[in-house]
Amino acid sequence: MSDYYVAAIDLGSHSVIGAVARKSDSGLEIIDIERERTQAGCVDKGELISVDKAALHISRMIQMLKNGSMLKEINFVYVSWHGIQATDDMCKKLQKKLLKNVIVLYPGISNESLITTLYTTEEERRKGVLTIDFGDTYTTYTYYNDSEVSFGGSLPGGSRIITTDLATLFDIPDEIAEKLKLMFGRVLPTEGADQIVSLNNENTKSIRVSELSKNILLRVEDIFKRILSNMVKTQWNSNKERVILLAGGGSKLPYLDKLLYRQTGLEVRIAKCKEGFLTGDKALKMQSPEYALLLALLNSAKQACDGERPKKSGFSLFGIFSTGSDTNTQKTLDLFKPSEENEKM
Repeated sequence: MSDYYVAAIDLGSHSVIGAVARKSDSGLEIIDIERERTQAGCVDKGELISVDKAALHISRMIQMLKNGSMLKEINFVYVSWHGIQATDDMCKKLQKKLLKNVIVLYPGISNESLITTLYTTEEERRKGVLTIDFGDTYTTYTYYNDSEVSFGGSLPGGSRIITTDLATLFDIPDEIAEKLKLMFGRVLPTEGADQIVSLNNENTKSIRVSELSKNILLRVEDIFKRILSNMVKTQWNSNKERVILLAGGGSKLPYLDKLLYRQTGLEVRIAKCKEGFLTGDKALKMQSPEYALLLALLNSAKQACDGERPKKSGFSLFGIFSTGSDTNTQKTLDLFKPSEENEKM
């Protein structure tokens, strides 16, 4: 067992989640997981609104992970953003705020590529893998063919949009809509679909579970339809041995894999690590597809442990950035670079 600790932080439009792990003989021992609500005005509709708030979230999450794991030092920290559009000026400002006590490096690979590499085999990537990261407000996707990324993009729409749909349709608060989605949400009709759920204490307002599922299905079908229509531009239809990999919090919706199977006839897999890869008390929780990107980031940091360790004190911070524009291309920006200030530390 290694004493080398790594961490990952995923800054989303709704929440910031982080995890710290230690390299184990079989994979990763999960030490701690932390989460906090993203501040209003930090990220909105795929755009980085406040550099100050983003920097504060990252710095605070690093401290939360150190406190939660009772560690004085974390050797590598990978940070990822989902669907954030930032100007070069914003990137420079954020970089400057994060360079005070860290060594900053940058791996040039997209979020979905990291997820694909962790959860699929080289043979599967050769035959074709479509990875869909079903996030809060954006859904991103990457298609591997012949072991290389051949297509990718991102679309507005995710699990948080479904909550907003339900809140608007049934005229209920977002908090109630989110609970309904988590407790009764399905994308396909199931047993108990005729169940009636009360929406208030007085039982004066209620909804059928079947109506709930119907409206969730409409949104999910729209998102998948747009992705699959974009995939037609590739050689998507040429190989029936392809795999669809689902990740992100939205992938927790029951029967999502069955819906995609019906639409494509392909094997659909929810992101889950091979047995024995994760250890520790938090391992079971981290198997959720919601944490797929965090695990992929942690795995990349773990691989960095095999190289030369930093000679300087502190920890290394890695940044991965994916655009959220509604286009057929995915762009990776060099958000973090060593600077003269950093080299003097």
